Amino acid sequence: AGHSNQKVTETTWYEKTRHGLLALDATEQIESAAPEESTLTLCLRSRPQNTPQAAESAAAPASALATPAPLPLPVWARTPVPQEEAAPLVLTPSGVAAQTASDPTPRTGRAHVGAENAKLRGTLIHALLEQLSPKPPTTWEAVKQLVATMHAVTKDQMPLLEEAFLECTALLTDPTFAFLKSSHALRELPFCTQGQASAFLKGNAVAANPEKALLKGRIDFVLPKEEVVWVLDFKTDRTPPSALPRAYQAQLSLYEKALQPLFKLPLRLGVLWTKTKQLTWQPPVV
Repeated sequence: AGHSNQKVTETTWYEKTRHGLLALDATEQIESAAPEESTLTLCLRSRPQNTPQAAESAAAPASALATPAPLPLPVWARTPVPQEEAAPLVLTPSGVAAQTASDPTPRTGRAHVGAENAKLRGTLIHALLEQLSPKPPTTWEAVKQLVATMHAVTKDQMPLLEEAFLECTALLTDPTFAFLKSSHALRELPFCTQGQASAFLKGNAVAANPEKALLKGRIDFVLPKEEVVWVLDFKTDRTPPSALPRAYQAQLSLYEKALQPLFKLPLRLGVLWTKTKQLTWQPPVV
């Protein structure tokens, strides 16, 4: 290694290298590469083996040259890594309800629409009701275009959007459902709770540890009133069943378990059928 005759500081790479090599018993010499050059080079070379220092090192007892015994590992390094606990099962209210109910979720009148169109129709109705209800009617056309952009509605799907838009505006302009436009309403309310689905999952193979299962979802509409809190689930079935299916009742019961700790008032749960503008309340628990 070498450097020019510039000013040397302790922080230069050369000084750090120099100290390291001198600690390894190297010799230090100043040389000039050529007589006509003014640059001096500081060279570090291994010390010859016949020097007094080398002889002293050779005469050192074996015990002084022996590698020291390794230090014992700390306790944390010798402790086995505990087995990571499995992530809790994440469930949705509709999924739990469908698995626990004895009667299937109705699909009356949807066969001609097709599964994908039926799903998109439901998604658009929920999005439109969420976005339209708190805004004045003069902005509804712009909101419809916004929803189309948000959900990447294609040209072929525009008739489905128009149908969903007319269905929602008919509902929102009906005086019977003026409460949907309340400024106190909570729309598409997200929630996540643990253990509330255990009563529905005990004995069900889908959950080995139902007490730790997470129940996660969104509630379409929550309206706190003076003496009661309305909790509504929007259903987009074209032809509602004559009686509230058990699957829907189970879904509303899960909403009740998730929300009741948050409100001091009693909850009144129901299903709003968007196509026929019908409101079906959950039967009281006897």
